[in-house]
Amino acid sequence: MASEIKNNSLTKLLTRNVILAVCIGIVGVFLLKISLGYITRHGEVYTVPDFSAMSFDEAKQAAQHAQLQLEIFDSLYVVGMPGGVVLDQLPKAGARVKSQRRVLLTINSHNQRKAKIPYVAGYSLRQAKNILITSGFEIERLEYVEDMATNNVIAQYYKDSQIEKGSEIEAEIGSGMILQVGFNPDTETAPIVPKVVGSSLKEAKSALWEAGYNVGTIMRDVDVTAANLNECCVYKQEPNQAFELSYGEKIDLYITTDNEKVKRGVAESDRLHKERMEELLKADSLATEE
Repeated sequence: MASEIKNNSLTKLLTRNVILAVCIGIVGVFLLKISLGYITRHGEVYTVPDFSAMSFDEAKQAAQHAQLQLEIFDSLYVVGMPGGVVLDQLPKAGARVKSQRRVLLTINSHNQRKAKIPYVAGYSLRQAKNILITSGFEIERLEYVEDMATNNVIAQYYKDSQIEKGSEIEAEIGSGMILQVGFNPDTETAPIVPKVVGSSLKEAKSALWEAGYNVGTIMRDVDVTAANLNECCVYKQEPNQAFELSYGEKIDLYITTDNEKVKRGVAESDRLHKERMEELLKADSLATEE
């Protein structure tokens, strides 16, 4: 009898201890979840702000609400943008992240290297363009004037200053030069617009300048930033390839980093070109019959 009482007591004690352990475990897990939620702000998701064109201090203020951690990852130099402003960010604006997430920023450098502007007057337009690009510069615009030699560079300007032979004028790398170029209306016909859809922005500019055209408005797709500008390709041009315009006319470009969009743009450009060639052939045929 004493043995049964003792066994019952042990069983009750063991059961009570098991129940107590389970309760302590449940409470412990509950407290752990609360503490982890408090520490990590588990479940709180924020939309990453658009920091583009903000100074680093402005970006830090904009990031406070989501308690994001900003870090300067890289710096570039973009002509015409203030030093210190944000050019790009990762994650991108609009991304949904938890608080305390690191956001890597690419900012615009305050100082850009300068170089002596090469003298290109007297060269052909193609040679002048190549010299400028090799030296780190580009063409701001082409200004055509009547002359006996077409596409011969007569004079060059940087801002309001004419660049003379032996000039020591320096400019920031990436700056554009104004070239005054000759055109003989008695011997030259209108140039053909080159196909630049599918080309990088740099290649497209070069091809247009060499053909005697100016780069018009550059329309950027939503994915284009100052930081990835050199990675963009042209998916549309206006006017399209093979049109004949006057020297110095502007060609508008549409750029993106979306390769599929570029492929579709190339196909569309070729389709429009084919249709136009068929129309011209039909018009020539009708004119011959008359």
